[in-house]
Amino acid sequence: MNKMIPCLLPVNLLWLKRKLFLIFLLMISVSAFAQKELFSTIEKRISADLQTGINDVFLAKRITKDLTKLKADGSWTDINYADAQYDPLKRIKEMATAYIRPANKFYGNQEIYGAITTSLQNWLDRNPKNKNWWYNDIFYPQAIGQTLILMRNGKTQLPVELEKVLIQRMVRKLKVGDGANTSDEALHYLYRACLTQNKNTLDSAAKYLFEPIAVEDGKEGVQVDGSYYQHGKQQAIASYGRVFAGNSVNAAYYLRDTEYALPKAQLHILVSYLKDTFLTKAYVCHSLFCAVMQNKYGIPGGEAIGATSGHLYTDLKGTLSALEKLMGAHEIQDLDGDYKEYVEACLSTTHRVKQRTTRSQWL
Repeated sequence: MNKMIPCLLPVNLLWLKRKLFLIFLLMISVSAFAQKELFSTIEKRISADLQTGINDVFLAKRITKDLTKLKADGSWTDINYADAQYDPLKRIKEMATAYIRPANKFYGNQEIYGAITTSLQNWLDRNPKNKNWWYNDIFYPQAIGQTLILMRNGKTQLPVELEKVLIQRMVRKLKVGDGANTSDEALHYLYRACLTQNKNTLDSAAKYLFEPIAVEDGKEGVQVDGSYYQHGKQQAIASYGRVFAGNSVNAAYYLRDTEYALPKAQLHILVSYLKDTFLTKAYVCHSLFCAVMQNKYGIPGGEAIGATSGHLYTDLKGTLSALEKLMGAHEIQDLDGDYKEYVEACLSTTHRVKQRTTRSQWL
């Protein structure tokens, strides 16, 4: 057996490689699906993908802790609802994941089912609107869609009316021609297409998920040299380029072997971008750069973490070793080890500044 080598790539990027390999193998085969079977097939693939890398023991521990903070009306005592950035949907999705997994102690648990329904209803009643458009048009619809798809596998289905209203809440006008953002929005169109079995929605989802997979030299998107531009000619390989890569591979994986499968010419563009640019250098270099530079100079608007703690960290070799440990703990979601606080910080927020600050503090 080969020795496992600590890796800087998070588990979802490792899974991304496996997906790409399978898609490549299926380039030579196309199957015909009846329309109803087509939606069911895609939905099952999405559900299975959402559960990839789940550690049921750690997930159950986190949910047990969260349940102590859940009130009867579906709100949490530790969430400041006056803050537009509050994020209960991540917790709800985790409960849905545990509820449908036979290996999880909360599988088919009625208490969890009740917590899911009341917390979803509470979220709907509050009808949050964030000042940041990304939450309203991308994060909320994606999180809702993922939760609803997971719950389709539950012992008890969500109340029909609740699911119907949540699906309606997912509806957003698609912003076309916006690169990674467009693919982000098209992804929740794909979720909604499966939930409603609507062919027109599926047509739009497939079209705009794959539209950004093109070489747009000098424009936003993949460049001739393999880099990625967004917001004009700004290099964005490890940010928007990461979103583009993840959404493109996910879409190709979900729609493989169907009439909506990614065309071969676009598949070659995607494979080249991943193989020659993204997976080989972008994420690792970006992580190292952020860890060292933020430690030395601080996050914009804040103090230098290293300077205030008295140990300015500038050793790249030492940083690499520390990052391997942190990434390893994050990858297995280790909430009991030496890096418990770091893992909790990464899992409990979608705010990159918070994650990067915590990473710098640990380094």
